[in-house]
Parts: sequence; C-alpha cells; structure tokens
Amino acid sequence: TGRPLVLTQNGRSAAVLLDVASYQALVDENELLRDLHAGLEDAREGRVTPHADAKATLLGRYRT
Repeated sequence: TGRPLVLTQNGRSAAVLLDVASYQALVDENELLRDLHAGLEDAREGRVTPHADAKATLLGRYRT
C-alpha cells in the first residue's frame, strides 16, 4: 500500500518499515529543513553578506 508499517515488540512500537521512496523523501526533507534552519540562524546572528557584495566578489573571482 505504500503506507508505513509499525512493528511492535512486546506490544510496544519498536520500528517503522517504509518503502525506499518514502524514506528518501523524509531524508531529503529533513536535510532541507536543517539547511533552512542553519541559514535562519546565520541571518539572526548577522553572519550574512549583502547580495551586491557577494555578486561583486564572485564576478571578480570567476570573470575570465
């Protein structure tokens, strides 16, 4: 059915069995949320570079 299957041990939830696609979707979403959280923390702490400064740096570095 594609739905998660909860496995029990001694009447208590012990594990969840997922199909590979569902598991990968959860992993991908978790990684994205961690990256977003880290970016928001950087912004709160002032660890940011204005767009114009970043653009000028990159253009200077990679312009051929």
